[in-house]
Amino acid sequence: MLTNNTRITVFCSKKQGRETFWFATVLDGVNYHGRDQIIVADKNVSASDEYVIRIPDSVLQTTHYVDPSTYKSLPLDESDNCYSLKKGDYVVKGLVDLDVITIKDILDAGGQQITQVTDNLSASAFSKHIKLVVK
Repeated sequence: MLTNNTRITVFCSKKQGRETFWFATVLDGVNYHGRDQIIVADKNVSASDEYVIRIPDSVLQTTHYVDPSTYKSLPLDESDNCYSLKKGDYVVKGLVDLDVITIKDILDAGGQQITQVTDNLSASAFSKHIKLVVK
């Protein structure tokens, strides 16, 4: 059984020219859990903390989620009214309220980069969700 009781802040990027703008969206009711990963390469062994976040369809429907291609085509002034989930964006567990948003601000707040996005919205009505893997 998955318990969906975690709050996250998603930082979605939007490029305009050479500048990258970051927009924050708070999502309540997501499933957030850790997964240990051991990496063996040549003579080195290292550990990598990885977290899996599942965002239920019910959360997506009550927020202003749009798919990445739609988000990319939006003008900059409309990008702060919605969000998308794509590789390279950031997630922070909990509520984060930043005035000036830079990557340094996000990382200082505990930001983890999205490394994988899996769209499971065509699953059964009970299990529709988007799965994020963050490091």
